Amino acid sequence: MDNNADSTCYVLSAIFGAVTALALFSQPHLAFMPAIASALYWLLGRFFAYQDRLSGSKTGEAE
Repeated sequence: MDNNADSTCYVLSAIFGAVTALALFSQPHLAFMPAIASALYWLLGRFFAYQDRLSGSKTGEAE
């Protein structure tokens, strides 16, 4: 589960990065928005992956 969450996080971060690159060329004043969204999504993904690890280690279950 953790590897799947990491993969999803990286794919969506790459998509947001591509949107940021396009925004830089078309509307430079809006380019920071996808970057902020990407950073927040990455942080949330890391937080939930950490929570999954904690809950798995408490119960002794390996998912």
